[in-house]
Amino acid sequence: MGIFMKLLFCTEIAPFPPYGGEKIRTMGLLQLFERLELNTLAIIGRTDNQEWKSNFRHISFLDFCFSRTEQSRWEEALSSFKKDKNFIALLLMALKEFKPDIVYIDYHFYGQYIDVFKKLALPVIYGTHNAQAQLILQRPSQSPKNKISNFIEYRIYRYHERKYFNKADALIAVSEQDIIYYKHFLNATRLYLIPNFIDENEYIQYQINPDEKENYIIMSGNFYAYQNFAGLQWFLENVWDKELSAMTELKITGYYSEKILEKINSKRKYCNVAALGTVENIKPVIARAKAAIVPLLHGSGTRLKCIEAMALKTQIVSTSKGAEGIAHNGSVILSDDAGSFKSNILKVLKGELDYTKEAFNIFMANYSLTPNAQIFNNILTQLKKKQC
Repeated sequence: MGIFMKLLFCTEIAPFPPYGGEKIRTMGLLQLFERLELNTLAIIGRTDNQEWKSNFRHISFLDFCFSRTEQSRWEEALSSFKKDKNFIALLLMALKEFKPDIVYIDYHFYGQYIDVFKKLALPVIYGTHNAQAQLILQRPSQSPKNKISNFIEYRIYRYHERKYFNKADALIAVSEQDIIYYKHFLNATRLYLIPNFIDENEYIQYQINPDEKENYIIMSGNFYAYQNFAGLQWFLENVWDKELSAMTELKITGYYSEKILEKINSKRKYCNVAALGTVENIKPVIARAKAAIVPLLHGSGTRLKCIEAMALKTQIVSTSKGAEGIAHNGSVILSDDAGSFKSNILKVLKGELDYTKEAFNIFMANYSLTPNAQIFNNILTQLKKKQC
């Protein structure tokens, strides 16, 4: 049990059901609090899937959605310096009635709310899912005007990070690369690493024998995010040729996958590619695939699509950027040019490359719930000592 008895958790994410990386990360954090038996009040994005909440005995939930009007990207970025009056009212009610010992603010740019808790001398943990400002800077630019727009948005969020993040007692990053980035403007003693992780018990049951695999490869993700769209486009244009498409099928799955394939096919039709959309339970789909591809050219943090494939013993073929942040020790096959990417997929399909056992062992040691629950408990212990 954590040394802090009552935790207030705040996120904009609606994690139920956990479709997509950001939702899986939030779900993992809730499962972590549950594993530690922390008495938690979780303020989350509004969801219609109320039945998921019954899985948590130690967590009570409040739903809240920020009211948003049509905004330009600059206006949305600038709003990260403003406080939502309705959200403040909800926080004040929670502080009065729940009386937390510690607060965890998670995801995107909500540093402006840290002062609400610091006025009451409450320790604050700030959780990140990526080095978000850096991610904005990587966004592809379609024109000089677009490039300038991206840079201004990046500078606004960069200023938010430097203005607010140091006010937190602890900042949690999801990769060593992100830690290096935050060290440029944060005290290293406030930085902690909890990588993206998943509950091993929910994945092991879906593992199958190698001879039960089906003849397809899979790419999963939120295809509304430019990282996944750009990666898929690169893969189709440079890797997915007649030879490869004649040998196997490519399945893409996740939010916006159907629309993005329709958009890509409107310019050029690709053979043997299917979009599954948002799948209610993606685990058996990944488990049955002969390979999981992660052809990303942009990004930060740790890709949950990699971690899920490691847990399900499906071989990963990835670019270096796609596997960034994961200590895979060679169990992820890396290819940064189209020729080797294709060649390695062919070798996996033929059974010539298989590092899935090694990848699974690394998953259990680093990216499963059990070790990361202990890491978080250690963070709580350190924060408590700092208070004394």
